[in-house]
Amino acid sequence: MEQVLDRQRGAVAEQVNGIFKITETFLVAANRWVSDHPERDPRTDPDFAALVRDFQRITNESMLVRLVDEDGTLHLVPEAPGAKLANVADRDYFREAMAHPPGDIFISAPFRGRSTGLWALSVATRMSRPSHGATIAFVAIEQSLFNSAFAKGRIGEEGSISLVRRDGVLLARSATNPGELGRNLSQSPVFTEGLAKSGDGVLFTQGQLTDGVPKLIAFGALPNFPLVVTVGASMDSVVGELRATVIRVAMIMALVSVLMFLATRKILSLLDDLAASRSQLTASRDQMAAEVEERRHIEAALQRSNGDLEQFAYIASHDLQTPLRNIVRYAQLLERRYQGHLEPDAHDFIEFIVDGGKHMTQLIGDLLEYSRIASQAKPLDRCSSKDAADRAVNNLRVQIEEAGAEVVIGELPEVMADDARLVSLFQNLLGNGLKYRSPERPSKLSVTAERAARGTWRFAVADNGIGIEREYFEKIFQIFQRLNPTSETEGTGIGLTLCRRIVDRFGGAIWLESTPGSGTTFFFTLEGGYHHEGDNNA
Repeated sequence: MEQVLDRQRGAVAEQVNGIFKITETFLVAANRWVSDHPERDPRTDPDFAALVRDFQRITNESMLVRLVDEDGTLHLVPEAPGAKLANVADRDYFREAMAHPPGDIFISAPFRGRSTGLWALSVATRMSRPSHGATIAFVAIEQSLFNSAFAKGRIGEEGSISLVRRDGVLLARSATNPGELGRNLSQSPVFTEGLAKSGDGVLFTQGQLTDGVPKLIAFGALPNFPLVVTVGASMDSVVGELRATVIRVAMIMALVSVLMFLATRKILSLLDDLAASRSQLTASRDQMAAEVEERRHIEAALQRSNGDLEQFAYIASHDLQTPLRNIVRYAQLLERRYQGHLEPDAHDFIEFIVDGGKHMTQLIGDLLEYSRIASQAKPLDRCSSKDAADRAVNNLRVQIEEAGAEVVIGELPEVMADDARLVSLFQNLLGNGLKYRSPERPSKLSVTAERAARGTWRFAVADNGIGIEREYFEKIFQIFQRLNPTSETEGTGIGLTLCRRIVDRFGGAIWLESTPGSGTTFFFTLEGGYHHEGDNNA
């Protein structure tokens, strides 16, 4: 919950900072214009009026620009003939702007407009070279603009968002009594406990700022202005969110516990069998010197034991599928049988179990494929790498068309490999390029090969996708490692691990080169044969 509050605080702070930044930019531009044109009256000059109109158009007419003489007389821009001129000499922004050096920016306390009756605050500056009486320029920002910025960031009915000046003056607050505006909060916990120790953070307070409701509050100072943004959530909202999180975690842990129990029972059984076999082999080693025939038996038994170990991951993963399918099947049966009789949360829990089961099934399938590379390996034979690349492109036809990608297969040689595994190698590398394509340009992929040292070929599978940072070059080949592990990225993170295992099985090496934002090229070497010519565009 603290992270949620802090993210909301950051989002609101960014909006508020934008409001004051564009206001500051305009006041600097207005000051420069007046300094550069001392002979022209900004109150009536059409060019200065155009500058004001451009600013108001950018801000959707939500901010008003005014000029003030040194005696406090207020002027509109452009000034209407015969307009009644008010005096603002009693306003704090006039007094502070006159007291500060020219060009300094001052943010006023909230005030009620004398003509509009609306609450607003002013951002004012004193001109470097006053012209025709125009001494101060200010921008009035109505409270409604802050209310719009706060609307989307509020959490719960009793949640609140506040904008406070660094000296403690409350400038704006969501859903507040206007009479609270301008109140000094410098003795509140946000200032005495929070800001006194750090520029931002999260704390608990019995009475958040003005409403007296116990809240968890995220606070943070703006980097460019003497302002503080706070986002608070009532403890009822926090407890409700924690309760929902506990339920979700409990369901996940229950599912994981069931799966771990089944997996552990199977693994322990296999380990007992392997331990028994190893004990027998250890006892047999004492007689190896006496009889050569017995030694051959022992060596054969050792070979079988190593084979058992190699098959271990395959068997464990394979036997996990049956209980996992039962979990998914019975969860779906529960949903169908009790449709409409369960609480809404129960359907969500069942859906989570089904989705988790399906994802676990995919993980197990990938583990099986990983183990088969060694346990069911075929002898290497001469095969066409071009045919293998073409088959991989054909297998990816739907993904290629959906991505609008262009795939170019260059001249590729015959190599010593397992044909099916070679197709899998190309398919995983090309699929990786499609998965991590750039949204800024059409996807292009290519497969090429060139002769390398000692009768080998170096293949290159290149894409123009998002690229990879150098620090992750080795990590991506580790099992179940993904650089972007989100629900929007398909896969289990084992594809590149399979690629490395396949290339190792073929007696080659695999590596990559990448420029973030420009694309990635995967290289691998294979023992070669004859060269096939011809290009194929997909």
